[in-house]
Amino acid sequence: MDLLRSQSEEQDRPETITIDTKTQKTVATLGMFILDRFEYTEDYLKTRKPLSQPGEWYIGGGGTYAAVGARVWLKPEQITMIIHKGLDFPESTVEQLEPYSGGIDERSMFKFIVDPDHPKTTRALNTYSNELRQFQYLTQKRQIKVEEIFTQSCNNNQNLLPADYIHMICSPTRLLSILDQIRSFDGWNPTLIYEPVPDSCKPENVTDLLKLKNDYQTFKIIFSPNNFEAYEFLKTRLVYDISTTELNSGTCNKKLIETLGRSFYDDFGFEAVIIRSGELGSWAIGGNLENGSWVSSLIKDQSQVVDQTGAGNAFLGGVMAGLALSKPLLESCYYGSISAGLTITQLGLPKIYKSKDSYDTLRSKDDLTLWNENGLNPKELLKTFI
Repeated sequence: MDLLRSQSEEQDRPETITIDTKTQKTVATLGMFILDRFEYTEDYLKTRKPLSQPGEWYIGGGGTYAAVGARVWLKPEQITMIIHKGLDFPESTVEQLEPYSGGIDERSMFKFIVDPDHPKTTRALNTYSNELRQFQYLTQKRQIKVEEIFTQSCNNNQNLLPADYIHMICSPTRLLSILDQIRSFDGWNPTLIYEPVPDSCKPENVTDLLKLKNDYQTFKIIFSPNNFEAYEFLKTRLVYDISTTELNSGTCNKKLIETLGRSFYDDFGFEAVIIRSGELGSWAIGGNLENGSWVSSLIKDQSQVVDQTGAGNAFLGGVMAGLALSKPLLESCYYGSISAGLTITQLGLPKIYKSKDSYDTLRSKDDLTLWNENGLNPKELLKTFI
């Protein structure tokens, strides 16, 4: 299937469905919104053309990519993302976010908050060289609080109920703190999609993860590091026949990925584990996948990859959306692969193609939203997996 071919011509009028608002599941992210700036070293500029204009500010943040990854499949009112709006927040950025919700109002998936203790919008610098990418906060970061997600997700749906699924990006230590905070809300037990922050993926932090099996066994947690993060957690505990050359070169083959995934699933008490592995796809275990299964990436031709920023976050947003739509783990990973594929084949966040209908019509039809400049239909892309 040519993924860059327009699908808008294949379906003049998307199918209309009826949503039962009493059973409609909702999702949220504790991830942050960040305004990103990009800089490139001389060695980088000698070998390639930068994707982003140095000095310009771009919408970023793992929470933003996860929310839009979920938006590929869900309606705006099913999604809650809190954006800390500093005094310096650009009005042009608000305008860029509007299409995802059909407008910025009380029904929006984006909830803006103001915090007097944090007058500046969270901003960061991404520096690219030929060898690595460096990330540095330029302002004090303003993390999203559990009580804010509880309140805002209740306000975002007709049932006044908090989110059923929550995506988070944090260290294992903060994960435990978040779980303790969720416990304080009587009767609230959301399924959690946990993405470890890269610099916390160290053997010394495994102790906190091991606490989940005994002290937090009532929580359903889906754990999803990428392949290198998974290895960094377990490299001192792992018994695996892999050559020094492979390790030094950063090779992380399928056998090793499966071993890592099974270890996390068997020993740490996670509801499911998904190891994200770039162009290899992802390996998932748990739910309907007792023995584990590989899920291919949507994009097979790497020449179609434009920008990998946020792909993992968008993948997990898609997985979360699939689960919210009562799909089994395997099919939810298909949803994630499509959200990631729509992200990496253009620059920045996936773009809503167009909608000539009103905001209310947008909210009532699941297939109306098409994506990116070629009007790709996620439901059509599912046929590459099913």
